[in-house]
Amino acid sequence: MHRVLFSVGINAVEALGTVTRMIAIADELRKIAPDTDILFRAAGSEAEHVVDHNYACVTGYKPTMYGLPGWVWKFMGMVQGEWDGTVPPVKGMESIIRLKGICTKAYVEQTYQEWEELVRSFKPDVIVSEFDLVAPIVARKYGIALLTTFSSVGRPSYYSELFYNRPHSTRRLYRPYNRLLRRLKLPEVSNILDLFGGYDHSERLIPSIPAMEDVPANDRNHFVGSIVPEKFADRSWDWDKHRPLIYVYLSIGQITPQLAEKVLTGAFAESDFDVVFSGAGHPYFEKKGEYQIGNVHFFQYLPSDEVMKQADIAIHHGGQNTTLQCIESMVPALIFPGENFERHYNAKKAAEIGCAYNLSSDDFTAGKILSCCQELLDRKPFHTNLEKYSREIRELGGRRQAAAIVLKKLEEAKG
Repeated sequence: MHRVLFSVGINAVEALGTVTRMIAIADELRKIAPDTDILFRAAGSEAEHVVDHNYACVTGYKPTMYGLPGWVWKFMGMVQGEWDGTVPPVKGMESIIRLKGICTKAYVEQTYQEWEELVRSFKPDVIVSEFDLVAPIVARKYGIALLTTFSSVGRPSYYSELFYNRPHSTRRLYRPYNRLLRRLKLPEVSNILDLFGGYDHSERLIPSIPAMEDVPANDRNHFVGSIVPEKFADRSWDWDKHRPLIYVYLSIGQITPQLAEKVLTGAFAESDFDVVFSGAGHPYFEKKGEYQIGNVHFFQYLPSDEVMKQADIAIHHGGQNTTLQCIESMVPALIFPGENFERHYNAKKAAEIGCAYNLSSDDFTAGKILSCCQELLDRKPFHTNLEKYSREIRELGGRRQAAAIVLKKLEEAKG
């Protein structure tokens, strides 16, 4: 029996996009190789998502943000009062690593011990990981085939023009990892981001298309288009469409939920558009529940794959999954990435290939948004490019191709 271990990384801050990609690959692998034994390593809401999809899941050490004790965050909450629903600028991958608390000695040592136990008990033939910097070390130590999801912003040479004119500053982030590598008598890294690429011998599943990335397609880099599940959620979507439909998903960034509510209702409440807004678990919208102001409908969650089939325009934050999903569905977009290096990169690339508008937070006004949407509806300036790149995304195979690559690695591992 083949054994595959999917690790979405156990971090202080969880990401639905990460676990969604892993589940999509596992679902397809289950179809083409039903005798494969699949195990996930995750925690928090990501682990709950895994279990909801009927996969076995092991949990482990979960760090705190920036590696600080939990009481610090409780204290900060008491001092600062209620959270306003925004986050500070995210300048680079090192900011994410610090935020997720995965650069401390305690995290590295504890996580490696848990990985060693998993290798002994589960005996994986292949590891598929995302945002797990210990997994590449374990794979190299024990000679296990490794596939990592990867994008351009994880390269050591990448820099964001929003903040830097130089590569990432990793400071001392790699020290706990090099301490472990020295003990294991493995080559040390000069940049913590070297571990994102898989630490020498791994191959990469790139959930994008070459035009959206700055890495070459080769034997190590496998472009697979958009890795999304066949069905995002078991939530029903029954929309009786009478007017052009706008889908909005802004996630958490520099645009406050209060501003989003005010601007969107100001632009569309009495317009010729219908708007459906996904709060996606945002605390502000969770408290308010589902409600409607004119033609603007606020939901806590929406099955984006179903909504995209009817949407004429999308307004979103520039997340990789959402950006690719819009292009694949041929839905032109207004992207508001804010001061987030990864989202800005995705928005810039989508604009460069003629599939979306890349807009600043200052552009988030009722007048600007309404005029852009009217232009997209009337002129359809991105239609030709959306058709071209949608076809390319589909031809790359998505979750099916990713699962086929995993199966190939399994067959090679079994020799």
